[in-house]
Amino acid sequence: MRGKGVNETVFWVTDSLLNDWIQLPDCSPQNIKTARQIKHIFTGNLNADVDTNPAFVGKERHLLRATLARIFHATAIVPKGLFALDEETNEVKFAEEFAFPKTDELRDIKSWSNVH
Repeated sequence: MRGKGVNETVFWVTDSLLNDWIQLPDCSPQNIKTARQIKHIFTGNLNADVDTNPAFVGKERHLLRATLARIFHATAIVPKGLFALDEETNEVKFAEEFAFPKTDELRDIKSWSNVH
């Protein structure tokens, strides 16, 4: 679903700055799970079939989107406590009582988290 979870960020790609930019499709949880299990050398053709074992459902554009989602979410960091889980909706939201840490505190690696 656009705007939620891994589909919160939209990715655009091009093979040349002189060509049109193409918006990658939304990513499904199944595509992310399968992308973790396979190795694939990208051809650069977004419409190319992805022949792998286990089978990947979709074209190279879908695999690229799943790979970008994995990289983005594995490398994004935030100060600890910035997000909280809403127990009613089970969604991650900004914590209401979050106070941004001082610069000295942010120098400590324990002040950071990669959890969204």
